[in-house]
Amino acid sequence: MSRPFGVTLIAALLLGSSLWAGYRVLILPGGDRNHALLVSSLVLVALALVAAEALWSLRSYAFVAFVAWGLCAMVALAHHRLRAPGGAHFGGVITGLVYAGLVFAAAAIYLRRAV
Repeated sequence: MSRPFGVTLIAALLLGSSLWAGYRVLILPGGDRNHALLVSSLVLVALALVAAEALWSLRSYAFVAFVAWGLCAMVALAHHRLRAPGGAHFGGVITGLVYAGLVFAAAAIYLRRAV
């Protein structure tokens, strides 16, 4: 069974964005106070590996893995914005979550039909 191009693209973007987010947390200054950010980014990367492999192989649990990654990504995004060194502004946190949620919803609708 051939894999649709959109599924391949989503798997690559999912893995790439999670690795990029993990790298961004690693280069933040202040080791001890960013421990919670490090843990959330490691969980995000681990879920990204599981979801990307499931999407790549078209496993039966691919959609569930993608949804779990998406929820973790939303939590990690909010956590990162709230723990930013410059402080958090309510508008910045909500705006980022809304845009990320719209992209996630569009990808989830596509994957529900494709997988």
